[in-house]
Amino acid sequence: MYCVQDPQDPALPIVKKLQAEFGPEKIIVAVHQIEQGANGKVNNLLGGLKLAKYDILVISDSDTNLRPDYLGTIVSPLGDRLVGCVTTPFKLTQAQTWYEGLELLTINADFMPSVLFAEVTGASKACLGPSIAIRRSTLAQLGGLVALADYLVEDFELGRRVWTRGLKMVLLPYVIEAVVDLGQWQSWWSHQTYWDQNTYLARPVPFLATVIIRAVPFALLFTFCHWSEPWAWLILFITLATRYGTAAIVAQELKDGETIRYLPLLLLRDCFGLVFGPYLFPNDKSCGGA
Repeated sequence: MYCVQDPQDPALPIVKKLQAEFGPEKIIVAVHQIEQGANGKVNNLLGGLKLAKYDILVISDSDTNLRPDYLGTIVSPLGDRLVGCVTTPFKLTQAQTWYEGLELLTINADFMPSVLFAEVTGASKACLGPSIAIRRSTLAQLGGLVALADYLVEDFELGRRVWTRGLKMVLLPYVIEAVVDLGQWQSWWSHQTYWDQNTYLARPVPFLATVIIRAVPFALLFTFCHWSEPWAWLILFITLATRYGTAAIVAQELKDGETIRYLPLLLLRDCFGLVFGPYLFPNDKSCGGA
């Protein structure tokens, strides 16, 4: 099922072609202009939910690349009735410009390592929006999609409702790909600001606390203030070696050659990570029409 809000959406001719090739019983196109809340993605999904036929719902973003074994893999854990929701790690691919490379590093070398660390240590559970499987009956028990319409970070809120109900959140060892496609560097800037705004709104204290683990810009500042001291340069070397080393190890484990290719931009990306802080509180929190 493909869900769109706008009858003039440029994706419609493509999905209509797929529908003509495979038949309307296999390819369903849902076009509904619904404004239930502030979250454009949830509004879009509400239109599709009206036409969904089965109890198991699999939700994936339109920019994801999914392998043939994806559906069987992601629905399998739902055989356990104690499992409330299933999600998968993801990595960005197909970066073509320097700013798309920075976007790729934000996810592949910053966000996903944090998610995997939290999963391994049990610090927190993740519900990742690009790829989710959940039973319709479970979703209804959690308030349905309507209850998520005014949450800008609907995936986090869905996950929170799952684990506070005592259900299991499963993060599969199965990595999907999402295509990064930014028309200009301003789109990258807007998306990074939007990402930090949403993360702050979802978990303000933990988000602000991440400043203490952003070692690279502080190590650079410390070295600048003590540039004549050898130990300051040693601290900088250890910091950069640790940062680049861990990013490379994670990329290797995820079979992520693109992150390796863009690692020279990692220092710049980490410094920009502190720049977006002052932009957490603007009135406009829109991105991509949502």
